[in-house]
Order: sequence, then structure tokens, then C-alpha cells
Amino acid sequence: MTYVLGGISGALGTFLAGWLSQHYSTAFALWTGVIVLVTVATIMATNLGRSARIKEICPPDGVGL
Repeated sequence: MTYVLGGISGALGTFLAGWLSQHYSTAFALWTGVIVLVTVATIMATNLGRSARIKEICPPDGVGL
């Protein structure tokens, strides 16, 4: 699932970067990318305490039998 989401996000990002730079300017497209990346990094950094290690995650009873 991670590879699918990553592939879709990469294709969508490439399309939007080209579209933004074509219709507005290259600087606008670059700054839009910077803002998106900083926003995502901030969200990830603020939610570090809410995550669990993969060893701590187990399926509910009866799942995966």
C-alpha cells in the first residue's frame, strides 16, 4: 500500500509542478513545493509521540488465522 500511495503522490506532484510552472511561474511552483514539504514535515514531527513501533502492533484476536 505504501508503494501505491508513494507512486500516486509522485505522479500527482510531478503533474502539479508542471501545471503550476506552466500557468504561473517556476518560482511559484517551487515555493508551493517548499510549503507542502515543510507542512508535511511539521505534521510528522508533531505526531512522533503518537506513533507505535512495529513490534508493539498486533492484530486483533481472530485476525490473520
